[in-house]
Amino acid sequence: MLGIILFILKVLGIIVLCVLGLVFLILLLVLFAPIMYSSEGSKYADNLKVKALITYLNPIVRVKVSYPGNTIVNVRILGTTVFPAKQKEKTSNGQKEENAKETREQRLAGEASEAIVRKDKRTSESNSEDKTTGKTSEDKQEQDGSKSSTLDTVGYYASLFKENKELILDVLKTILKAFKTILPRKCRINVVCGTGQADTTGYIYAAYCSLKDVLPGEIYLEPVWTKPHIEGEFFVKGKIRIVHFLVAIIKIIANKKVRLLIKKLRRV
Repeated sequence: MLGIILFILKVLGIIVLCVLGLVFLILLLVLFAPIMYSSEGSKYADNLKVKALITYLNPIVRVKVSYPGNTIVNVRILGTTVFPAKQKEKTSNGQKEENAKETREQRLAGEASEAIVRKDKRTSESNSEDKTTGKTSEDKQEQDGSKSSTLDTVGYYASLFKENKELILDVLKTILKAFKTILPRKCRINVVCGTGQADTTGYIYAAYCSLKDVLPGEIYLEPVWTKPHIEGEFFVKGKIRIVHFLVAIIKIIANKKVRLLIKKLRRV
């Protein structure tokens, strides 16, 4: 009897370990398996083409975006299309019955709404003379009270941000560091553009020249000074790992000063 109980406990222990191992494996995949993305497109004259592909544990999850096309977004999981869902074709008789039903419902709704409008109009006309004199003073008091409360709230937020300026900057740096990991590893962009105004085009081109050395990948901008114009092509490819955002969230929440600031913000 004792041997049977030990054998059952052994089997249950193996099953529990297998389940825990499976859960741990799924958690590792969700956190560390990269979400791959790539996109390319071009625009010349009135011809615009855009394609994008997002994959996760390819070919388990695949999302394709293409424009122009009959299906702009296509989502496949394990080779099965889940979006857009296939719609069953309706018979002509069923469509006629549904259209007749919708027409009747619309007519009844219209009649009911007209009756309600007439009733409200009579009620408002009868009560308008009595309410005009009393409302003005009450509205002024409510407006003054709302303005003062709004100013107090804004002043409270401003004082909090001024006191915790360095903390807020540290939080923003942590968030930006996480978002930096999703920037494309490969990037090629060629653009020919102009706004039609030489000064505005010059500002855009000056900003591009000042940021050219820090921009990711190969980005080229050619200005057009005489007319409004935009054309070009692009290709980007990169990956996203959820673990980077999880680490950033844990780092922010673990900071006692951040938790104290959140409590103060909730008091308003």
